Amino acid sequence: MANDIDLDRLARHAVQLGLAVVVKQVDDWVLERLVVAPSVLEPLRTYPAKEESPLDPGRPARGRHNPTWHIIENLGNG
Repeated sequence: MANDIDLDRLARHAVQLGLAVVVKQVDDWVLERLVVAPSVLEPLRTYPAKEESPLDPGRPARGRHNPTWHIIENLGNG
């Protein structure tokens, strides 16, 4: 699947959108698991986030706290 997506473009659009929740919850967390090149991850990793957000906002904010991405990995909870 990663071969079908322009990952650089996806990362750029996430940063341009200007919403930390998009940058931290979706793109970087998923892209890191796809073993994407560090050059793609760097703008996402350095995007400022003031607080942690749950990956799934519809579930309780319980789970592993990921300090790199400022997210709460709550996909298996609730």
